Amino acid sequence: MSDDQPRWPAGTPVAPGGKGPGGGRFRGIGVPGRGGWVEQVSGRFARGWANDDRSRDELFEVVQSAASAPDGMPPGATMENYSGDAATVWRIDLPDGRSVVRKSYDEALSDYYDGEYDEQYDDDDGEYLSVDDPRRRPAKEDEVHARAEWVSARVARAVGALVPPVVFDPQWGGAVWMGWVDGKTGINWDFEHQDKGATLAAKQDMWRLGLLDLLIINSDRHELNWLFTEDGRVFGIDHGYAGLFTDFVPTEAIGAISPFAQLYYDSGEKLKPNILHPDDIDDVIGRLGGLWEDGTLSEPEYNYMVRVMNWLRPHATGTRRLIP
Repeated sequence: MSDDQPRWPAGTPVAPGGKGPGGGRFRGIGVPGRGGWVEQVSGRFARGWANDDRSRDELFEVVQSAASAPDGMPPGATMENYSGDAATVWRIDLPDGRSVVRKSYDEALSDYYDGEYDEQYDDDDGEYLSVDDPRRRPAKEDEVHARAEWVSARVARAVGALVPPVVFDPQWGGAVWMGWVDGKTGINWDFEHQDKGATLAAKQDMWRLGLLDLLIINSDRHELNWLFTEDGRVFGIDHGYAGLFTDFVPTEAIGAISPFAQLYYDSGEKLKPNILHPDDIDDVIGRLGGLWEDGTLSEPEYNYMVRVMNWLRPHATGTRRLIP
């Protein structure tokens, strides 16, 4: 690692199981090829999904309608494959003009990603079973990544970060459904020039995504895993490999992976002033406490996130509230 690469600041809390600086091991996430997330630039901007109760309820209704349909898809919907190296991804266009994503972390693809490709076969006749085949058994690893997506979306809501709503697939333990966001991926963003002209809302979105990435130890915020939309907002996507909930943990240089987490510290090992208001710290801790009480977060996960917020507290110098 080069000396000018951002590193974990001194004093960074160590997550449960020794994850974080000095613990765990980083397995870099491969960037999907074209035909995957990079093609998320759409000619039309469908009515979007907010990470709120209403959108989550509407998404749940879509998922329930799919579960009761013979082909497992919402009635009248059309499908397009956006699969990458680490997950099976279907974009599903609904008759009302919105789109959703069904994403599954199947064991075969995970093994392929780890360089140990091992197709799962039916025990009776040796037939290969796709992830959508009802005879296929979900693997524990599938469910870990699906949970990471779901929990990350709830944590994002607690910090005001723009992340699509996520619900579990009722028929497949290793799959989730989420709202589709039309926008351009970060690969199209020129930080040197566009950041200077970004709207205040977009800059605040970036700070909130940075806070989310610190809380969930996100080692996968590469340039294809965030979007900027037609109306000038910045969304985060694809949190199935968040290090707090999985084995994908960076030992250092999280800022090099998440440009938004880097907002909170300099290129050395020191935190720098951030735009969080001191009251934001207490509000976020309170909201995270609610996620612990309702079972979304385990106690070790909650305790880690509280340590992160208190770690940032002395550097919260904002005069206005950042967290809505």
